[in-house]
This record gives sequence, C-alpha cells and structure tokens, in this order.
Amino acid sequence: MAKVIWKYPIPIADQFALNLPSHCKVLSFQFQKNTPCIWVLVDPDAPKVNKGFRIYGTGNPMGYFGNYIGTAQEFEGALVWHLFED
Repeated sequence: MAKVIWKYPIPIADQFALNLPSHCKVLSFQFQKNTPCIWVLVDPDAPKVNKGFRIYGTGNPMGYFGNYIGTAQEFEGALVWHLFED
C-alpha cells in the first residue's frame, strides 16, 4: 500500500509512547486547535511498534537527547515545547 500521513494527538508529558507503524517518520509537531499533535508518514500495512518520545520545555534541564522532532508553541508563545524521539 502507498504511504499516507496520519495525525496523532499527543500529551504534553515528560515521556510517553505511541504504537505506530514500523519504519514511520515523524514529519511535524504542532498545536491544532489547542491540541498538541504529530503528523507521521506511515505505511498503514506495516506492523506496529511502540515508539517513545520526550518533551522538554524551554529552559528545563535535559538529561537525555534523542532524535529531535520539532518545536511547538502554546498559548501564543507563552509555553514552548521541544519534542524528541527515543
């Protein structure tokens, strides 16, 4: 099957996991209507795997550096979040 882009709402949490199709690629991290979301390029027929993520607020200590995904702003820039994939 052809690849498609799916949207996943995510929590603003220090760590979380999502069950995503294997070999997927996170394309973007943004807020849509006040909900944090990621847009992911997937093969819908691929087997699913758990992928871990971490979110850091600007100025907060970072004990771990994974693969940087992107930065999103909430409340007109009052809060700025940085998403990393484990």
